[in-house]
Amino acid sequence: MKKIIGLALCTLFAVDVVSAAKLPEDLSYTIYVKGSPAGKAEIKVSYEGDTITFESTTSVDYGAFKMNARCRTAADAKTGIMRSFRWDGEKNGQKYSGELAYDGKVAKGIVRVDDSVVEEAKSPPAHPVIAFEDYIVEHEILLAHVHAAAGETGLTGSLLLPSAFSFVSVGMRAASEQIIESNIKEAVCRKLLVEMQGGSPWAIYFDDQRGLPVYLAFPSVGTEIFLDEFFGDEPVSRYTE
Repeated sequence: MKKIIGLALCTLFAVDVVSAAKLPEDLSYTIYVKGSPAGKAEIKVSYEGDTITFESTTSVDYGAFKMNARCRTAADAKTGIMRSFRWDGEKNGQKYSGELAYDGKVAKGIVRVDDSVVEEAKSPPAHPVIAFEDYIVEHEILLAHVHAAAGETGLTGSLLLPSAFSFVSVGMRAASEQIIESNIKEAVCRKLLVEMQGGSPWAIYFDDQRGLPVYLAFPSVGTEIFLDEFFGDEPVSRYTE
């Protein structure tokens, strides 16, 4: 992969482009950790009325961390704000599953980890609200869509962490326009910086022609996520062991 070249200062997301374009029915992303392939996300996308639905299978296997999850996320197709999230799978030897629903005011749901069951209802500290589970790429897609639909350079809101059933604050801001190049394609992307309460910042490189992130970078943990359609079978990592 060629170097990523900065082009411009902070700009707004193109809301009309994002909200008007429908996503492909099938998506796949490859996950790298510290320069090595570590996982895969396969996603199916469908629309019904004003709702966009993602159904995905995600697997990650790196060092001591292992995860397999099957997920279904529904959101407002124009704003990206979550409506429901359902998942089941295993993480580090524990079975975990659950169902959450958000009506615009209150999040309700049930979370199961092995034999432990928690059923709760909580109100977010701030709006908008986005479901966010580690390595679930469709949640990154929705983060970018929420930011775009808001039409603001900077935006604050709440992430609903499903497996913990807790809210944390999140800030998003458009940082720059950059050219992202793979060995086979090129795209002008908008770099969105995301800062989550209690976590390290990461970057979403969003191509508003596709309505998708083509590349995600988590520098603090050396993790990258590559859109397969854009990077092909052999993406080149920026990180090493």
